[in-house]
Amino acid sequence: MDGALPLDVEGAIRPTSEDDAAELFAVVDRSRGSLRRWMAWVDENTTVDDTRAYLEACTARRAQGTEDNHVMLLGGRIVGVIGLRAIDRANRAAEIGYWIAPSAEGHGIVTEACRALVDEAFTTRALHRVRIACAVGNARSRAIPERLGFEQEGVARQVERLADGFVDHAIYAALSSDWPATPKSSTTLEDPYDEALARVHDEGFTQLARGAAVCLSSTLHDAGFACGTVAEFGCGSGVTLRSLCDRGFDPFGVDISPPMIARARASIPAGTFRVASFLDVELPRCVAVAAIGEVFNYAFDARNDDAQRAALFVRVFAALEPGGVFVFDVATPERATSYSQPRFWVEGDGWVVAVEISADVEARTLQRDISTFIADAGTYTRHREVHRLGLLDHDTVARELADAGFSVRTVERYGDVPTLPGSAAFIATKPRA
Repeated sequence: MDGALPLDVEGAIRPTSEDDAAELFAVVDRSRGSLRRWMAWVDENTTVDDTRAYLEACTARRAQGTEDNHVMLLGGRIVGVIGLRAIDRANRAAEIGYWIAPSAEGHGIVTEACRALVDEAFTTRALHRVRIACAVGNARSRAIPERLGFEQEGVARQVERLADGFVDHAIYAALSSDWPATPKSSTTLEDPYDEALARVHDEGFTQLARGAAVCLSSTLHDAGFACGTVAEFGCGSGVTLRSLCDRGFDPFGVDISPPMIARARASIPAGTFRVASFLDVELPRCVAVAAIGEVFNYAFDARNDDAQRAALFVRVFAALEPGGVFVFDVATPERATSYSQPRFWVEGDGWVVAVEISADVEARTLQRDISTFIADAGTYTRHREVHRLGLLDHDTVARELADAGFSVRTVERYGDVPTLPGSAAFIATKPRA
């Protein structure tokens, strides 16, 4: 592609040029500490001349037809590089590689830039297969092909030597016959639960998830299921699925947060996990589906509304085995008036989290302004996120479940753990006949 291509998010991409050397080197130099963990070339790029030599090679390989590299732009400034590489005309295949400065993460730039290159690969270039390889532990990198619906084909062992030793690669691929694997969203997904908040949630806020595991296990036992796949939307670090995996069930987890999915994968290596919105995931055949902790209230995906939720309930019903269960909870409008302390803080080992809650009763919305402080060499580093929720009417949700075909009952606790004030928890069962 020629010239700058605007993306469906704030940002653009354009072909690399030798004139980018000084600006691109400055980005690399500022980001050196974080890039070094996953990029073997960083320590070899120490001067502007090194960057210029790389850009000259990019131009030569573009002329040869073997690569097509682009800089990613945010606010008109370079923030990273993405490219179509190892272009194999005979086999109509190519690979995509990318990196972005940490300061530009969370804007959706890499996802949409990758989508644009895949679109071009399958249309303009008439390629058949595009591959992406990511270090297994690099959750943010793996989130890109997973969001775009690439299929994970396997894991290649110890294929790359980085600063801390050899790493395995997760191998993803998309075929032209499958593309687009997921529909292009009209809005950007927010990027919630960074590593700091994921850690805090995992270490200090898992009581409800543990209770839900007990509830699900008991409910499945009563329904006659001793094995099968349990899927969870908003699975977080995998606390509920870990417990069910220990009881013989196969975990399938979905979460919009790459750090959360990284923790889930580390906790349950045999599980299947996807970084995605719950609106985009194709469910496997399941004995249970769960969404614990007000997953359907969050506005991380702006498409999340009554119609999308009702359609999701229909898809869940179709994925469940007869007798299978759908267990979840939502925050209702009563939540807006249930807080005796709209400001509170919690302290853990090496962290403090402070939360300020505001609600609009008429609009049925709630906002949590979350500041996380992580101990770091005698001081604290602050991270801030704002989570917005739409409050859902109990009767409306129950009706949507019934319309999808479920038999519905509500509970006030998961196991011995009560749900939050102003919550409604549902156990919906797919009839056997």
